[in-house]
Amino acid sequence: MGSTRDLDPSFRSDADDLFGLAQEMDGSFVITSGRRSWDEQARLYARSLSGESPLPAAPPGRSKHQLGLAIDIARLNVDPREDDLLEELGLAWRAVGGIWGGEVDPVHFEQGPQMVRETTRYDPAPDLAARKSEMDSVLRWTPLGSAIDWVRGLF
Repeated sequence: MGSTRDLDPSFRSDADDLFGLAQEMDGSFVITSGRRSWDEQARLYARSLSGESPLPAAPPGRSKHQLGLAIDIARLNVDPREDDLLEELGLAWRAVGGIWGGEVDPVHFEQGPQMVRETTRYDPAPDLAARKSEMDSVLRWTPLGSAIDWVRGLF
């Protein structure tokens, strides 16, 4: 099974949150794929082209999995194309700006362009433990417009 361990750091926290939500919905959800190598992507693409896999796969070099910006999540022993809970998870992911594979690839979840994280500048204090609450709130969801305003405020 896959994991979030090797995902791009900009996506890992969101992927962990998504998988946590999936687990709350039903403990049988698993990550079936995370970051993929070129060879693994080529193998999956060949299986997709030959009809061995019911789910699509991008050609090597065109998959967000290879960049660590996508995960596949499914429930064990449940057809993903018939899984109402997977659809609910996908719609929730879209609601926060993520890209979900929908009916074509219902197990696929990737980082969306609207999933911008806002960071706050702060001084590196000698006692970082005292600033834990500030550091914990450094990253948070923000609409794209707010992120643009925040970037403008840096200059």
